[in-house]
Amino acid sequence: MTQHVPEDDTPMSSASHQQQQSRLRAPRRRRGATESLLSVVLGLEMMLVFFVALVFYGLRKLEPLQALFGGILVVVLLVIATRMLRYTWGPWVGAALQLIFIACGFLEPIMFLIGVGFAAMYGYYFAKGRQLDRRNERFRARLESERADAETEGE
Repeated sequence: MTQHVPEDDTPMSSASHQQQQSRLRAPRRRRGATESLLSVVLGLEMMLVFFVALVFYGLRKLEPLQALFGGILVVVLLVIATRMLRYTWGPWVGAALQLIFIACGFLEPIMFLIGVGFAAMYGYYFAKGRQLDRRNERFRARLESERADAETEGE
C-alpha cells in the first residue's frame, strides 16, 4: 500500500487520509425508524429460519434437502425484503413474507403461534416506525424553519 505524500514531503497521517477518503464518498442515506425496526424483525426471522429448518429435518417433517433448500430460499427472500424496505411498498413485501411463517404451522402446529407472534411484532414495529418517522419529519421541518428564521434575522 502506497502512502500519499503531500507537496511539502511530510507523510499524510492516517486520520487525515481517512478524512480525505470520507469526503470523496457519497453521504450515507438516512434510514427511517420504520426501515430500521422492520429490518430488525426480518433479521430475527432469518435466524429463526435456521432453527425451523433444523426442527423440520429433525422431526422428519421434511427431507434433508427440502429443509436445507427451503430454508435457504426463505432466507434469500428475507434478505431481498430487507433491502426493499427503503421503498414505500417495501414493508408490504415483508408483511407478505409473514404468511410463510404462519403457513409453517401446517407442518408443525407451534409455528402458527410463532408465526402470528412475529407477524404481530412486524405490524407493531411498522405502525410505531411510521409514527416515529412522522414525528422526526415534523422535528426536521421545524428545525429548518428556525434555521431559516435565524438566517433572515442575521441579515
